[in-house]
Amino acid sequence: MGTTTYLKPFRFRWDDLDSNRHVANFSYVKACVDLRMRLLEDNGIDQAYLKQNSLGFVSLSEESHFISEVIDKEQLYIDIELEAWSADLRFYRFAHHIYSSDGEIVFYMNTMLATMDIAARKLVSPTAEISALLNKLPRSEHYSTLVKADLRKTYVPYNKTISIPDQIK
Repeated sequence: MGTTTYLKPFRFRWDDLDSNRHVANFSYVKACVDLRMRLLEDNGIDQAYLKQNSLGFVSLSEESHFISEVIDKEQLYIDIELEAWSADLRFYRFAHHIYSSDGEIVFYMNTMLATMDIAARKLVSPTAEISALLNKLPRSEHYSTLVKADLRKTYVPYNKTISIPDQIK
C-alpha cells in the first residue's frame, strides 16, 4: 500500500480565468492532468518511455467538485491519491485535491483512467514500472478495488438514439 505523498505548489494564470473573472472549470482539469504528467515524468515515465512502450492514457470519466472560490493570484497546492484500482490493473481512479494557501480544500476531482496500447488500440494493464509507481501513491480514505460495475455507475443513456434533421446535416 502506498504512502508517498505527491503534493506540488501552483498558481492559476490569467488565461485560466473565464469572462466572469473566475477560474474556468477546464483550468482545474488541466491542473490535475498536469500533475499526473509531472508525477510520471518525475518517476522516469516520460513521452519517450510511453512511445517506446506504445502506451497512452485514456480518461474514461471525470467528476469535479467546486468547494470554494479561488482567487487568481493565490498560492495553491495540488495532490493526488489512488482512489481505486481493478484487480487486473487495467483501470484506476485518482483523487485530486486542490488546497488554498492555508491548507483548506477548495476543489476535488476524481478521474477514472486506463492504459492503452497505442498500436493495438486496446486497453492493457500498465507496465511494471507504471504499476510500481501507482502502488507508491497514497490510498484515498475511500480506496476500493474496482469491479466491472464501477465502470458504469453513473447514468449514461447508452441506448439513446435520435433522428438528425436533414437541415442540420
